Amino acid sequence: MKHMLAVPLKRADLDKFLMDENYVAEQKFSGIRAFIYKSPSYFKIITRGGHDITHLLPHLQYLNNYKYNNIVLDCELYSPSLTDAQVAGFLNYRKDTPTKYNHLIIPAFFDVIYDNDTDMPYIERRKLLQSYSLANTITVALKEKDKRELFDRMKKDKKEGIMFKHVNSPYLCGQRKVGHWYKYKFSKTYSCIIGGFNEGKGKFKDMVGSIKLYQYNKNGVLEYVGNCSGMTDAVRWEMTYKPELYLNKVAEIEANGYTDNKFLRHSRFLYLRHDLSDKDCIVE
Repeated sequence: MKHMLAVPLKRADLDKFLMDENYVAEQKFSGIRAFIYKSPSYFKIITRGGHDITHLLPHLQYLNNYKYNNIVLDCELYSPSLTDAQVAGFLNYRKDTPTKYNHLIIPAFFDVIYDNDTDMPYIERRKLLQSYSLANTITVALKEKDKRELFDRMKKDKKEGIMFKHVNSPYLCGQRKVGHWYKYKFSKTYSCIIGGFNEGKGKFKDMVGSIKLYQYNKNGVLEYVGNCSGMTDAVRWEMTYKPELYLNKVAEIEANGYTDNKFLRHSRFLYLRHDLSDKDCIVE
């Protein structure tokens, strides 16, 4: 099963969704997207990139004790006390054992698929999810009314963004379709493929100076979208002397949108996204 995806929303289109009663709103959490599969004989936590990280979250095994079965829980694995970069690093599927901080990562649930019924309307799936009352987790709150109040509060509190979802939307596995789910991010970050490096100058002579970034356009063609730097000295050293750890990997990039030529503007490297694949890197 693949995760349903949201269409990026522009600021000019926000009012339509804030007023449309066919859409509910909820906070967009920042973390690692994952499915939690639960049946009588199976319990797994699988990232959006298809990697099994069950062994890195042993503190979530208690969820397997609940009576609910034949369900797939859609969530964002996040931590209120860790940075996004720390969560991404701690949940690197290549790690064999969890760190002492992994217990600080919890799931924020926002959808459930019961008995493979992907046609159940979103609002009904949310009612089902709410009925589970899963301890030590978060079930993302829905706003059917006063969506503007939620928007203003999320922006003031510097949250990542807001989601709008059609009440009758089915769960469209692996699809990003107009008319169903939308996302608006207050902080502009982009998932990009590291396609190469540029040589440094000055104090960074003989080291990596900047990263070459790539994304897929709407036609599925890989395009160069600019360079970025901003990495720490430790990361720059690794990129220089251990480039295989970064080359062709997915990175989270902060930028001030795109130029008219579709290059990322004032971009800055944040961290690697081990949970994503290159196909998740799309020009927005």
